[in-house]
Amino acid sequence: MFLGRLGGWRVLVAEDSFLIASDLSERLRIAGAEVVGPFAKLEAAQRSLDGLGPGRIAAVLDVQLRDGLIYPLADRLRAMGAPLVFATGYDRGDLAPPYDGYPYCRKPAAAEDVLAALVAAVALLG
Repeated sequence: MFLGRLGGWRVLVAEDSFLIASDLSERLRIAGAEVVGPFAKLEAAQRSLDGLGPGRIAAVLDVQLRDGLIYPLADRLRAMGAPLVFATGYDRGDLAPPYDGYPYCRKPAAAEDVLAALVAAVALLG
């Protein structure tokens, strides 16, 4: 369904559940994305941004990682203009502003639903 739809995009995956991260990463690759991560820890995800060169980047973010909340990373990605999708067990109303208005999938979410949200988010940028 999403074959090749994310070609040319690097997608950072920040998710602390190994099974969810593995499944999502594989589906992102099938959709044509270059997967950055996945990362279970905020610190590792933050470091990964330091080494990224120019190009189109998007992200799928769980709010709570093993070493803290995702917001410092989300702030950096937002400043870069990266499309973000939150896939989390948190309720939408529990997301910190301005992220409460971003695309959101409540876990347990099907990987297809997360991909659909991400494809829609990147499509807005052309």
